[in-house]
Amino acid sequence: MFRKNDSFLFKAKTVILVIAVAMGVLVVITSILAFASGQMGTGIVTLISGAIGIALYLLLAFLLLSVAVDIKYIRNKLYNHNDEMLNTFWGEYDGPYANKDINSYKPVGNGGDDKYKKLAELNVALKTGRMTQEEYDAHKKEILGE
Repeated sequence: MFRKNDSFLFKAKTVILVIAVAMGVLVVITSILAFASGQMGTGIVTLISGAIGIALYLLLAFLLLSVAVDIKYIRNKLYNHNDEMLNTFWGEYDGPYANKDINSYKPVGNGGDDKYKKLAELNVALKTGRMTQEEYDAHKKEILGE
């Protein structure tokens, strides 16, 4: 389910880039037509305003896309799902929800519900390859107080 939902981000990123390229082509064609008809001022204004418009469009589009990625990172954390697809999409993500440093946690000893949360985090770290089986076993023993 998650892999299917994350593929939407790949499509959105592609559509954003295609629209930006199409906008750039239209700006260049419009400027060339203005230059060809002898309206130099109009051509220059079209080029400058088109470049600014495309830059603002890309800035806003990728800002919204980054918000969507952060929301999906939060969703993956809530459901203990790995971020493989999102990391592929966004490159090496170092945002607040990536939690790359799983080995820096403090063992909770014989505590109640926190013990289960830490075990779930360890399980995710093991499945995503951020921790070896030996590290997992050692941390699990610490958590369970064995």
